[in-house]
Amino acid sequence: MKKFLLMFSVIVAMMVIMPNVKAADAYYNVSVEQSEWKQKDDGTYYITKTFYVEKTVGGYVYLSLIETYNVDIKSELEGSNFQLLGKRTTDDGMMYLLKLKDGVTINGKTEVITVTADIIDPTTEENPKCQLDYSPMGLSCLEFEGHYFDTKGNEVSAEDYTAACSGTPTTPSNPNDVESPDTGSVIPYIAVGGGLIAIAGLYLYSRRSNKVYKI
Repeated sequence: MKKFLLMFSVIVAMMVIMPNVKAADAYYNVSVEQSEWKQKDDGTYYITKTFYVEKTVGGYVYLSLIETYNVDIKSELEGSNFQLLGKRTTDDGMMYLLKLKDGVTINGKTEVITVTADIIDPTTEENPKCQLDYSPMGLSCLEFEGHYFDTKGNEVSAEDYTAACSGTPTTPSNPNDVESPDTGSVIPYIAVGGGLIAIAGLYLYSRRSNKVYKI
């Protein structure tokens, strides 16, 4: 009985550790608001998705937006407190680098960018009917549209970037986070592994106990 209670306690502990760890919190505390479908004059549909942050990395915000399903990003508008330093088209979406305007500080939830995306197929029966995800990115050894960052995420010259980051992969995300897009939620693999081991141990112990009881 004591072994059973021990196993059960381990499982409960793993379940407490796992939920709602947010990769977004590691950088910017991202939150989002998505509109309902809106109809254009030509009969097609689109959505807007607004991204907010509660903090920056040295005044910068670097986001990757992912056209997961049935959306096509068409335009963007930075928040009034930010300037868009650059954007880049990727195979599955867009990447944006923004910076706080000179003399501006943020205190709490602040709009960083609003993106407009067309609905590709308005007749879809999937649920959700569209999905535009995001991933917050780190600045360490980043080269992006003429802007360079060293290993600590400070913007530097191209020469200093090369000296600091030669041989280092660019555009890295937080190596400690495994992002689940859109919500920003992640599942720590250590917790998952521990939970599976605990469940397996409980199962084997239960089988053994049952056999002894039947004898």
